[in-house]
Amino acid sequence: LQDTCGPHRRALADTILKDLGLRTGIALKGNIIEILRKAAERRPHGMTRDYYLCGLLLNRDLERFAHELPRYYVVSDSTRIPTHYAEALVLYDRTYPQPQPVYPEASTTADYRDFREMLTQNGQSAPGLVWEKYHNKYWWFYYRPTLHLQPKTKP
Repeated sequence: LQDTCGPHRRALADTILKDLGLRTGIALKGNIIEILRKAAERRPHGMTRDYYLCGLLLNRDLERFAHELPRYYVVSDSTRIPTHYAEALVLYDRTYPQPQPVYPEASTTADYRDFREMLTQNGQSAPGLVWEKYHNKYWWFYYRPTLHLQPKTKP
């Protein structure tokens, strides 16, 4: 990790390693998601769990994310979870045929429905419209590579 980082990034890498309960200045070998999972098991509260869960989302591993999330957060219709986690659960619920029970807020589910409708209507002809409204949603990150959409550039 540190061998490929500049001096400023090296300090950030050391901070992350400390948060994970690992020695600083070491070269990490192996699957980073597994390293994060093990660290999250040792420290199930705080940033280590979020590094792990966000790693799953960045890898677009929705099945594993949906399975792991309840280990670290209470997922129910009466609790709130981080926004992008809720967005990922809505996507999981709509993508997999037999999903685990998910409890996203109604507004998150409605936003996803609107996003899919906008993609269908405007995705290829006006990707800028989709980007303007949804670029800060997990769904945009998840679908963008397969849609070949480019956000509107600013002058």
